[in-house]
Amino acid sequence: MTAPIAVPITATVVVIVWLYEMYKETRITLQRLMTYIVQLTLIMQIIFWLQGALKIEDQEISIGIIKLAIATYSRYGEKERIERRIKEYAAEANLTDRDAAFNEIVAVLKDSRINSGDELEERVRDELARFVPDEQWN
Repeated sequence: MTAPIAVPITATVVVIVWLYEMYKETRITLQRLMTYIVQLTLIMQIIFWLQGALKIEDQEISIGIIKLAIATYSRYGEKERIERRIKEYAAEANLTDRDAAFNEIVAVLKDSRINSGDELEERVRDELARFVPDEQWN
């Protein structure tokens, strides 16, 4: 007679475990998407500034510019702070508030954006020595 009681309890536990795993995965997915959006936006901003600083606005974006932008962003001290901030946000986020993640992305971008060419030049100075402007696409 215990079997009819055990089956619903077991099924309930399985569903609860499944929901918990989905909940954890949703937070990880949110964190990864937010990080991707912020990092891509900041790298694109660096590319924009680099094209202006190097006076190559009228040329196609080269592999060299992309590598320089990624290297600049990777050496940029804010990268770890941004990743930590997004991770903390995702861990505490209200997943039912659809606009909260968007608002957090906007806030992170405002706090992290490059405000001038001089600021970028200071960050990119070491990387410019290794810059290869005409590296070809394969």
